[in-house]
Order: sequence, then C-alpha cells, then structure tokens
Amino acid sequence: MLMDYPMDKIKSGDPLSEAELVGKARDFQVTPWIVVGMLYGEKGIVKECKKTINNKFKDIKKRRFFYNTTNRKIFNFIRTLLVKCGEKNISNLLHRMEEAYQVLNGIPGNVALRLAYWKNEKKELVNQPQLNPTRDGCGLIWYAPLVEMNPENVVSYVKFLNEASKKFNINSLITLTTIDDLCFDSTVPILFNANNSDDVKKARDYHEYLLYEGKKLGFFPYRLSVEYQGKFDIQKNCLKLETINSHRYKKAG
Repeated sequence: MLMDYPMDKIKSGDPLSEAELVGKARDFQVTPWIVVGMLYGEKGIVKECKKTINNKFKDIKKRRFFYNTTNRKIFNFIRTLLVKCGEKNISNLLHRMEEAYQVLNGIPGNVALRLAYWKNEKKELVNQPQLNPTRDGCGLIWYAPLVEMNPENVVSYVKFLNEASKKFNINSLITLTTIDDLCFDSTVPILFNANNSDDVKKARDYHEYLLYEGKKLGFFPYRLSVEYQGKFDIQKNCLKLETINSHRYKKAG
C-alpha cells in the first residue's frame, strides 16, 4: 500500500528479493511487522488505555505513537512540507496513515483497495477516484484462514506461509486481524499479473497449496470461493446447519 511494484518484475512474474524488501522498509521507516489498533471512547478512558498499551509494549524496543484527532493536524502539516521538499516516501506514509485513520472512523476510502492494483501493468489506474479491480483486470486471490491466538500457533502459521511462499517464488503478505481474544482471522492477498498466464497459474497453484496444506495444519479458511466450496464439500457438510443461509452459497459449475 506504500510502494509501486517494479514494472520489470510485473512483466517477468518475479517476486521482490529480500534485499529489496529490506531496502523499501528502510526507505519508509517501517518494521517487518506493523501493529495497528483503534481506541474509541471518552478522553479519560482513552488516556488510561494508552498508559496500559505503553506498559505492555515497554519491552519491545520499536517505535510506537498514537495518531489522534489532535496531532493528525500536525502530521498533515508535516506531510505538506515534505511534499514541497520533494520527499516522497515519508509523505506517502503519512498520507496512508491519514487514509487509514478515516477508514477506522467509518469513512470509506481506497487505502486498502489500492493493493489489488499492485501487479497491474497499467499503473495509472490506481490513481482513479473510483477504483474497480474487476473492471480494471487486477489479479488478486484471497487466502483467509482462522488462526488460534497463541504464540505457538501463530509462529507455526507464519512459518508455513513463508515456506510456501519460497516454494512458489511469491512474496508472503500476511495480515492478522483480531476477532476476539481467542482467534485471528488472517488475510493473505495473492497478487498476480492477470495478463501473464504463467503468473496466473503460479498464483492459483499457490492458493490451492495453501488451502490443502493449511487445512492439514488446522488453518481452515473462514471464507472460500464458490469453486472451493464445492471442492471442500461445504454445501454437503455445512449447509444443513440452521445457522447457515443456503441462499448465499451456490454450487460451482
């Protein structure tokens, strides 16, 4: 969401190298993992929550800050100055922060939707005010399993994703979103160039590998395409439950 995918790698289907990833992270001053959350409530309650968070994270020697209704004006002013000085990376990061802040406040935006255009050869399309990945021929498949929230399970899941990504020569992009204090839902975007048949096949093979091998390890998707609902016998095994709306699920073919 912060950088463009190199055009030569879009055409060749090659992933970003470890050195390129480290270099880009350094340019944008971001760490391999970014933790994002939102505090809602009266000022006194939020103030105490911030103290608790700082206390819990005190042993993690990484940068942390709170972006709020007060200091966002300062950040936006800094971003304006950086743009005038020609500094693109940090100004772009601050712009994405503001967009994410708007989304967390219930105001829709394109901050996450741009991700679908990462490997689209027509890079100018991502600057449209109204994005439509289907219309614009973007290549994106979601792998979205549930992951039990404990250290051993999460480490096992991340290891599985990283090893699978190396196997298929694809960059591993992992998001873990808290549902409650027991479980993460993970969303892994598999991005590909829809105009490159080899890249399309690699993405599909990678997705299928994650589905079947992840299932063996206990990482089962909380959402599936119609095609894979049929392959996993979702209709047969689950739609008999009274809590499932059968009208939302159709047989493939």
